[in-house]
Amino acid sequence: MSIHYHETKAAAVMEAILNLILSVALVIIIPVWEFKMVGVAIGTLAANLFRTSQYAIYIEKHVIQRGSYVFILKILWTLFNMALAVVLCRTFVGINIDSWLSWVGYSVLVGAFCFVIVLLSASIFYRKDMIVASQVFISMLKRRK
Repeated sequence: MSIHYHETKAAAVMEAILNLILSVALVIIIPVWEFKMVGVAIGTLAANLFRTSQYAIYIEKHVIQRGSYVFILKILWTLFNMALAVVLCRTFVGINIDSWLSWVGYSVLVGAFCFVIVLLSASIFYRKDMIVASQVFISMLKRRK
């Protein structure tokens, strides 16, 4: 059990309740849009966003004592990467899925494409972190020999 378990326990319960209420509301109570499994996914996404925000606020106030601007900047960076990946994938990766095998092939291609986008973006916006990460990676490779 972690030191901060009791302080974050209420947020975990609130996440579960939020997930349950939203999922039920989107699947059963509001059947006009017929969300079904997508409603459950939306409820889970909303609950996870709530929990992530709660963790970020708690950690910044009680663990690392810094402003929430770092968290906000990383969220904006993530949204930028997502938008860039969607636009570039739609522009350069023509997707024509007609079987499970083609779906797997395209998912590997899109995943690699998104990995390169995030890697390039991180090397621009988080240069110091990328240098440290690459040094750790290289030292791990050297140890394996």
